[in-house]
Amino acid sequence: MDDVIDRTELQNLKAVDQTCQILSGVGILHEQRYLHRDLKPANIYVGDEDQSIIGDFGSIKHLPMGLSSIPASSHAILYRPPESIETNSYCFAGDIYQCGLVLYQLLGGYLPYDEISWLSKAEKRSYNDLETGADKSIYADKCIRSKILKGKIVDISTLPPWVPDILKRTIRKAINVDPGKRFASASAFHVNLNNIRSEVPDWALENGVPVLRGSTSFRICGDGEQQYVQKSRNGSNWRKDNSFKADSLRGLVVEINARA
Repeated sequence: MDDVIDRTELQNLKAVDQTCQILSGVGILHEQRYLHRDLKPANIYVGDEDQSIIGDFGSIKHLPMGLSSIPASSHAILYRPPESIETNSYCFAGDIYQCGLVLYQLLGGYLPYDEISWLSKAEKRSYNDLETGADKSIYADKCIRSKILKGKIVDISTLPPWVPDILKRTIRKAINVDPGKRFASASAFHVNLNNIRSEVPDWALENGVPVLRGSTSFRICGDGEQQYVQKSRNGSNWRKDNSFKADSLRGLVVEINARA
C-alpha cells in the first residue's frame, strides 16, 4: 500500500473501501483475541482488484482471556498508539488507532517516514549538533514520541480540501489519544464508514487533477491564482465553466459539492 500512497492515487471512496477491507481482517483477528500491533501501509498488500490484504504477522500476539492488554510491540514508532508509549501496553484499541492512521494516509494526509521531517526548527538545531547517527535517531525518536503522546502526529489540515469533514471526524475518533474514546471495535469503525459512505463525495486525483465524477463531472485545473473549473456530461469533452466564483481550491470544491 505504500506504493499506492507514493503514487498519490487518492480517491475518497477507494480510501474508505480499502480501510473497510482492512477492518474486516482486523475484526476477524480480534474475534480470536489476536492483536496485529503493526498495521501500516508497508504491511498491507493491494491485490489485482485493489482489495486490501493484511500481511506481516511477525508482531501478532494473542490476548489471553481475562486480560485487557499485553506489552506493546517495539516496531514502527510512527504508528505506535499513545498508550503503548506511556504505559507499554497494547489492546484492541491500538489496532483501531493504526487503522485510523492508514485511512488518513490513503486520503492524502501527511505522514513522512524520514525522522527529520518531524522536528521543529529548534529541534533540528539540536539534532544537527549531535555527533553520531545513533544519537540523532534516539533524539528524533524522543521528539516523535512526544508528538504522539500529545496527539500531534496527525495534522488534519494536511488532508486535501476535497476530504469532507465527516471523514475528518472519523479519523479524529479513531486516533484519539484516549483509547476509551476511539471506536469500541473494528466492527464499529467499519460500520461507521459504511454508514457515512453515501455522504462522501467521490473526489479523485486523475493525473494530478482533482476530479469529481457523476452524471455531470467536474475537475479543477490550473494552479495558484489561475485555477478554474471544467465540466463534462459524458466524462470527456471537458469545457470551462465560468459560473464558479471561488478563488481558491477549497472554495471551488465547496461550490462543486453543492452542485453535484
